[in-house]
Amino acid sequence: MATFPMRNTIAGSTKNKKRITPKKQGDVLIQMSELLEHGFTLNEALSFLGKLHTALEGRLQNVIQHLYDGVPLNDAFFREGFDFNVCTQIYFAEKNGTLIIALKESGRYLNQREKDRQKLLNLLQYPFFLFLTLMVIILLMKTILFPRFHTLYTSMGYEPSKGMSMYLASIQNAPRFFVVIILASLLIAVIFHLIIRNWKPIAKANFFSRLPYFGTHYKLVTSFFFSREWGFILSSGFSINEGLDIMKSQNHHRLLKEISQLINQQLMLGKSFSDALSEMSIFDEDMAMVAKHGEKNGMLEQELLFYSKYCLSSEREKIEKGLKLIQPLTFLIIGCFIVSIYLSILLPMFEAMETI
Repeated sequence: MATFPMRNTIAGSTKNKKRITPKKQGDVLIQMSELLEHGFTLNEALSFLGKLHTALEGRLQNVIQHLYDGVPLNDAFFREGFDFNVCTQIYFAEKNGTLIIALKESGRYLNQREKDRQKLLNLLQYPFFLFLTLMVIILLMKTILFPRFHTLYTSMGYEPSKGMSMYLASIQNAPRFFVVIILASLLIAVIFHLIIRNWKPIAKANFFSRLPYFGTHYKLVTSFFFSREWGFILSSGFSINEGLDIMKSQNHHRLLKEISQLINQQLMLGKSFSDALSEMSIFDEDMAMVAKHGEKNGMLEQELLFYSKYCLSSEREKIEKGLKLIQPLTFLIIGCFIVSIYLSILLPMFEAMETI
């Protein structure tokens, strides 16, 4: 699943911490939820998991110490390098009393995200090595084979046509072209990062939500996260205004903080919650409609929770479809390139034979 491209802004908490893999975080969170379900206290669960995951024992002991010092669980996890989306969900769960659910779902979310990443790497692994092999073959052809063919054609008095010369040059310089493309892409990415890094989160969100293809995924992920947390907050008995205060008071997820501030401004102008959502392009188009329907029938929290599951399911389907297309498309491109290499050898020979 895609994630929010935001940086955490809590001062100095994780910069010197070695990164914990998403898979390890997910396992710890799921196991912690199971221990809490079986009657363990937070400290007991963390202490037991520290013995189970020896590589994280120091971190989990630090979490226990933070809790003794009066630090909330969400901040304690964040200080020890846990994913900021997870810490945000734990923050809300501590407010609405759904901690066990939040831990379990956060763990599943991280594990699924890691599975998607591994699946993508596995799909691209073989095509990547095949592509590198092709680049090596082209370099060998350029340094060994093509000079010999050139000597042969010169002895035959054959001069390639202009079109053929351009075609051969493009094949010979393909590795150089790809290196230039990669370097140019990296340069563009760095420039883009430098440009947007000081943007407000809501400005970044508006930009990402308008991108072709990626924007659809971004809207679904944002809608899933927002509707899920609002569903839990409202189902716990909080009013919309109280829910906004909760979201505005957290510091893990700056985007949610700014969204809540914007919604609050719209409510102060006399607009409904659903109308405020309809003003925001960062959400899926159906979200405002779902909220309006929930307001009318008095089941806003249930419909938001159901809609969050729908967003998650839709995102999973889109990811699966995308992954199924990547490898065939990659092989098609490589196949065309292989044919081009063969043609770069055969076409000049046929053209030379016609001159005899």
